[in-house]
Amino acid sequence: MVSMAIAALLTVAGSPSTALAQAGVGIDPGEIAGLPPIEADTPITVAVVVRNPGTASASYQMLAQPLNGEPELPIEPVWFGFEPAIFELDGGAAQEVQVTFTVPDGTDGGDYLALVTAQLVLGEPATSGAQVGAAVATKLYFSVPSAPESSSSGIPTGLAVAVAIIATCAVGFVLYRRSGVRLSVTRSSDRP
Repeated sequence: MVSMAIAALLTVAGSPSTALAQAGVGIDPGEIAGLPPIEADTPITVAVVVRNPGTASASYQMLAQPLNGEPELPIEPVWFGFEPAIFELDGGAAQEVQVTFTVPDGTDGGDYLALVTAQLVLGEPATSGAQVGAAVATKLYFSVPSAPESSSSGIPTGLAVAVAIIATCAVGFVLYRRSGVRLSVTRSSDRP
């Protein structure tokens, strides 16, 4: 009887335990840069891969965060969407996530930096009892071109100046033709 109890104890101790199983989180690439300038109201999609390097299944959620204190301008999280935004991964599995962002019209021109973050969620992601565990992020760099300067009428300043110069020349030419005044230039050597 004692030998059966010892054998049972050794069997339990020798078998893998779910208490020792772990979940983790990884993301590739570590940085996304080199995108062409982002035009307002034009959706841009890039892909990241989220990995579970652990042995246990886990839930993950995606989000975008600004990184303040950097020379780049901070993003607004509402510019970003994810497909999928919440998902499960078995231990050792990976999931490609499409990150789509749209910069709204009127956004200041300049260089921006976003942290695209994958978070490990403990509990059910859809419930209020869920807790956030480990997280990892990739840096996403992009630039927004500066809007052309506009006059108070909404016409770009350079265009308004060009139109004003052309209009002034045209009016001057018409007045010159109608006035009957003629200009002549003579050199001093041509004078008698």
